[in-house]
Amino acid sequence: MDAAKVTFLREKYRNLIDPSLTPELTKRLEASSDESFEPLLSVSFKNPTTTLLLSIFLGGLSGGRFYVGDIKGGIIKIVVIFIVSLFCAPISLIPNLWFFSLISMAVSFIWWVADIAHAKSSTLAVNGQMLFSKLALFAVRT
Repeated sequence: MDAAKVTFLREKYRNLIDPSLTPELTKRLEASSDESFEPLLSVSFKNPTTTLLLSIFLGGLSGGRFYVGDIKGGIIKIVVIFIVSLFCAPISLIPNLWFFSLISMAVSFIWWVADIAHAKSSTLAVNGQMLFSKLALFAVRT
């Protein structure tokens, strides 16, 4: 692909993929054919802001994870929080063991904060994977 198209695509996707992937993106774009330019313009990416908002408001239901395609991680999060809550709720009803309810809340809160902290990086990583998989379809065989 010619240098002008490579520069255009690199700049277009600069904020949508992980910055550490930029050198690899440049290398792959330079090695790809000109016919891959149009399809690469139509790649739809996940928005990091949407992932962040879903993580904040639907974090307990794994909204951000499901949005970026981490279905397995989202289901595991829901199941683990449910099991911990199911275990801790009856025990916390016993006198002097109320603090067990704090375990359930702490697990949920820590996981929620971790998802919020990683919302942008997980979205950028998924976007990079989508772009590279699209680019692999048009790689020039040497």
